Amino acid sequence: MKMKRLLMLLLSVATLCYSLSATATIPAGKISASEKIKLEYAMALLAQPFDKIQRCAQIGIIGYQNALSAYYLVGHSPVNKSPVLAYAWALVANHQLEETKNPILLKGQKRTLHFLAANMNMQQIMRAKQYAQQFTADYGQKWPHPPLLDAKKIPTQCQLVIHGVKLTELLHQQQQKLQQ
Repeated sequence: MKMKRLLMLLLSVATLCYSLSATATIPAGKISASEKIKLEYAMALLAQPFDKIQRCAQIGIIGYQNALSAYYLVGHSPVNKSPVLAYAWALVANHQLEETKNPILLKGQKRTLHFLAANMNMQQIMRAKQYAQQFTADYGQKWPHPPLLDAKKIPTQCQLVIHGVKLTELLHQQQQKLQQ
């Protein structure tokens, strides 16, 4: 049961962070280098302490906002399951992504919002929107404008390390390989 819950959380984070729902249909060994980095990113997010996830979400790091949404989606310790708070944090991330005008990320985030809303009633959705507005009012003044999409600019306290290497270095290595 614990493994199933962890797998659900991992899939939720992957979906919420990068809309990797298509990856689930790719046979093992057929995942691209880009998709592998995204999955490693999602796993690295899961490995962070909850207080770091919450703190980094509050200072406006979109990946962490989606990770926090995933925590609430499945009720991963230390939080209780709350589709309302999961949807609220996904809305917060969506609000920031709208500012970037990145069509690929926006499309993925819209799919995530649709997925989350599918099992909610209108009252829950309205409450989630109120929470999202409150979170934006409470924390939005700390958020970078435009939102950070460049991993090199993420504050040190929110940097991710994967296999002992900073995410920024992994992304740089991946870009170099793709250019060769």
